[in-house]
Amino acid sequence: MSFCQGLRDCPSEIRRLRLRVATPADRSRVRAITLGADQELFAGTADSVFDEIASSSNSESHHPFVVECFETKAIVAFLVLREAGAMPSWACENAMTVHALRVDVAVQGRGIGRFAIMAAADWAISTRPSVRQLMLAVNARNRQALIAYLSWGFRDTGLIHDGPIGRQIILAFPLRSPLKRLSKR
Repeated sequence: MSFCQGLRDCPSEIRRLRLRVATPADRSRVRAITLGADQELFAGTADSVFDEIASSSNSESHHPFVVECFETKAIVAFLVLREAGAMPSWACENAMTVHALRVDVAVQGRGIGRFAIMAAADWAISTRPSVRQLMLAVNARNRQALIAYLSWGFRDTGLIHDGPIGRQIILAFPLRSPLKRLSKR
């Protein structure tokens, strides 16, 4: 799927990207996404994410995606959506949760993270009509990610979760047409 294809207000770089389902064969290419040292702490390793999906009794409720360039097939970002029994306890019933978003440090700040979230929202809208929001937990110490998520339209729910490496702020993103949201910026 190409979320921005054909939209005039998207940078040309974004129009050359697509979100697609990740497969186990993508593992080494996702592992090659370089993060800053502090970001790896919050995002976890690519191997741990793929291992968790493979060993989950609800693996069909995990939806890993990569963002790749049409021309070069380079993978520049990765994320996982979870639904049903694979969602964390803090998630609402009418939600899907976002996990392990990683954008290569070489392309951060160019709208690729936003593209990944909006394209994932578009996928959720088109394939899961009962889902009304995306939710995620961001570590309170991960200010860079918190600022980005809020600028992309997530809102603070006021919920706090004690995560494995500290306090997590729970954010929610209402699902309405991402195309309309993108064109309003």
